[in-house]
Amino acid sequence: MAADLIVSIAVKLGEFIFQPIGKSFGYLYHYNKNLISFRNRVPALENTRTEIQGLVDEAKRNGEHILPQVAEWLTSADGLVDESRKFLGDHQGSLSCSNVVLRYRVSKKAKKRVLAVNKLLEGGKFDRVSRQVPPPLWSASTGDVETFDSRNLTFKEIMEALKDDNINIIGVYGMGSVLCVLVNVLSKSDAWNLFGKMANITHNSDIHLLATKVVKRCAGLPIAVVTVARALRGKSKHAWCDALCQLQNPPPRNIKGMHKYVYSSLELSYSFLETDELKSCFLLHSLFKEDVEIPIETLVRYGLGLRLFQYVYKLEAARDRAYALVESLKACCLLLDGKNEEYVRMRDVIRDFAILVATSGQTMSLVRHDVQSFGGHMGEPLTPFSAISLASTNITQLPGGLVCPKLEILLLQFQSDSIQIPGNFFEGMKELKVVSMSDMPILSLPWSVKSLWKMRTLCLERCKLRDMSSIGELKSLEVLSFVGSNVKRLPEEVGQLTRLRLLDLTDCEELTTIPPNVLSKLSSLESLNMMNSFVNWSEDKEDMQGNNPSLSELKMLSCLRSLEVNILNVNLIPRDLLLENLIKFKICVGSYWLVSLTHRYSTALKLRIDEGIIRLPDCITLLLKQAQYLILEYCPHVLKNVLYDMTKEHFQNLRGLELYGNSDIECIVDTVICKPGVLFPSLEKLEVVSMENLKEICHGHLPATSFSVLQELDLKYLPEFVCLWKEGPEGDICLVNLRNVSVHTCHKLQIIFPQHTATDQGLLHYLCIFNCDILPGIFSDNITVSGEEMVKIVLPKLNTLELSLLPQLKTFCPKLNEMSTSDDGHDMPLFGCNVCEDP
Repeated sequence: MAADLIVSIAVKLGEFIFQPIGKSFGYLYHYNKNLISFRNRVPALENTRTEIQGLVDEAKRNGEHILPQVAEWLTSADGLVDESRKFLGDHQGSLSCSNVVLRYRVSKKAKKRVLAVNKLLEGGKFDRVSRQVPPPLWSASTGDVETFDSRNLTFKEIMEALKDDNINIIGVYGMGSVLCVLVNVLSKSDAWNLFGKMANITHNSDIHLLATKVVKRCAGLPIAVVTVARALRGKSKHAWCDALCQLQNPPPRNIKGMHKYVYSSLELSYSFLETDELKSCFLLHSLFKEDVEIPIETLVRYGLGLRLFQYVYKLEAARDRAYALVESLKACCLLLDGKNEEYVRMRDVIRDFAILVATSGQTMSLVRHDVQSFGGHMGEPLTPFSAISLASTNITQLPGGLVCPKLEILLLQFQSDSIQIPGNFFEGMKELKVVSMSDMPILSLPWSVKSLWKMRTLCLERCKLRDMSSIGELKSLEVLSFVGSNVKRLPEEVGQLTRLRLLDLTDCEELTTIPPNVLSKLSSLESLNMMNSFVNWSEDKEDMQGNNPSLSELKMLSCLRSLEVNILNVNLIPRDLLLENLIKFKICVGSYWLVSLTHRYSTALKLRIDEGIIRLPDCITLLLKQAQYLILEYCPHVLKNVLYDMTKEHFQNLRGLELYGNSDIECIVDTVICKPGVLFPSLEKLEVVSMENLKEICHGHLPATSFSVLQELDLKYLPEFVCLWKEGPEGDICLVNLRNVSVHTCHKLQIIFPQHTATDQGLLHYLCIFNCDILPGIFSDNITVSGEEMVKIVLPKLNTLELSLLPQLKTFCPKLNEMSTSDDGHDMPLFGCNVCEDP
């Protein structure tokens, strides 16, 4: 017992004595490892900080509140990045092995900072960075919204109700009859004014009398007035007479709750759609759930499968046709703009009308959302339907043996983890051409898919997929989408789909394996989308394990016109891969794509090139000239050459440019060395972040009319940045289109807008300046004054102004404010008389 006690005490003493020694020795032994690890982790933190800061800036521009935990995270990240950069700057060289104490201290600090960076990165995984601000009680209408005198009484009633403390709820309604404030129909004069504007009717027009009768039949209902006016705009007198006849004799069909004149006006607008193609496109929108943003790209894929687009034989031509049809429907007020150019919306009342039309013609549609069972009401047969769209969270079993001889498009969205699909599910659907199944588990495709020899479009999106080997049976397939699904291995049988024109693997984050020689067999492929998906490309030689393809397979795709792909190592790009036929691309080399771009940037390229690379592959050099949107992130050794070559091309095609973390340049363009013409004539966005030695955008005089369409300017973490540019003697730089400006942590910046640009900010509506140590003013202090009249800075659109951590900021424009204040200058205001809120 005594011996055991002595041994136990000895062991404990050994732990207390030798563990700290071992830990300290570990700091010495792993000195280089800890320092390199820290040096490699800092850029990851900078990237994440930049990404979150960008989301925060966008949210601010949209008037949203930033979540406090996000703001706190950014503050911590800013401090750690600055501290880390200083630490790395102080320890660039390797310490002598004899300096044991200092090596120990540096290694220990590096190790602790690595842990701090990792902790901060883990805490930076936010689902969202902001929340929407509740809408104001009342806001004035802007843009194309019409205001009418007949609404003034309604507004007054609402305001009086708001003043009454005994009223807790106020309802505002249109065509119903509730307890509330009634929003009446338009007055005769308001209805006529709106109708005349939409139909382009003048008082002297020969159809003026007809138009007054037509607008009377619209009964003052705004949606009827607008849709009828747009439908008849530019039509002949015969068309106007026929329209009046239809409105005077509305059909017996109607929708519960819909005013009969609304229905008749919508039917008139539908009947005036000029082509069957346009009508089919309109009805296709009714298959989507109400109040959703409808992706136009989805319409493209469904339309291709249904052969909706007449005389269209290429994917890009189909995309152009779809956008043209959507524009026509928006012009008729049958569709609304979506959240951006890629989406559209349909009013509920118009969707209800479209569903009624689609369920009463020769080709009938079944649209049921939030259903409890598969199919229609009361067990109605599915035989007559050519289109079925069902959505549910309750269905767990699909029926088998359905007889749907006319069915051409089937859309199913079942948010469930336990859907069972019987093997004979598709057996009675031999005319099926489009299938979309989303948010559901599909363990395997049922054996009955072999009967779908006419199917051209298959979308299995956000699904849990397992065995997809039977997909090779679908020989007519032209569009295949696995977007957001958990497919881990692309089925080898996909290589049998020789008619495939579009393969979409976007957001298939678990996709790690694509068998070699599968992609190269898709000889008809026009579009390959793999963003945020497969990255395990093999080297440009035969993969000895036979697991994954090389990028050389892309050379076999002679029809390829659109490519979205991540390539983590630039060395994987074959030297003889040119990709010269691409008309659309989103290609990310050296890192992942973290930003979202709208379709208006059809060509986008992101590069992160390691220090050992001094020459870019030929295909990247070619794509640089074609890119509309370019992101250059940590590209030592190649950045100078890239910018020099693009300067000679004047950056003609570039509409968006982002530069991150490049420390070896002092300017973006140098007009002293290279004498170009107008620079950046098409650039809409410029973002420059974490460039340690950048002093100015342009060194030398900037040619006049450069940056003439610039809308967004972001400058962040530029410790040496002094000014934007120097203006040339041949003309002034005008930033008349500038809308959003964000300047963050530029400690040597003394002025933001130079002399002549200061008075051209008519469209500026967002201005944020943060943490600039010596900034005395926003606008140039040497604006010329003509005679006795002082030049005024007019900011009529400015709705967001954020000024923070600017210890030297005294006024917007130092020179002019000095002239407009007393001689002692003690009362110099931030906004002098030369700064105007309104013209």
